[in-house]
Amino acid sequence: MKRWLLVSIFFLLALSFPTTGSAQGLCSGLPHPVICYAHETLTVSNTAVPFTASVYAPGGKQGPEIAAVTLEGDNIRVWYDGGVPTSTVGQLIQQPVFWVCGGDSIRKFLAIRQTTDATLNIEYCR
Repeated sequence: MKRWLLVSIFFLLALSFPTTGSAQGLCSGLPHPVICYAHETLTVSNTAVPFTASVYAPGGKQGPEIAAVTLEGDNIRVWYDGGVPTSTVGQLIQQPVFWVCGGDSIRKFLAIRQTTDATLNIEYCR
């Protein structure tokens, strides 16, 4: 119960922030309740990093539809299509909460720091 309440509050809070990136699908309008099942923390440094497939799809199981992400530290740059961002090229993420929607965007997501290291706390949901 407590976890559902925290996840619900997180989703409502995140809805107040705009999504970024034209490659993202819309997170609203899912035909079913969202269930979060895995999480991880990533350090984003001077080499582009993806989400960890062994965390969000262990053993090749079905992957997530949504990655709910909080950003701590510096800004990051990302691409959702598998392109490799640099510290000056890619979509700039500055807000503390953002979403990556759709399995394809989650699999192809790459992030790099803008100037100093950042931390991403990610929760995977379907």
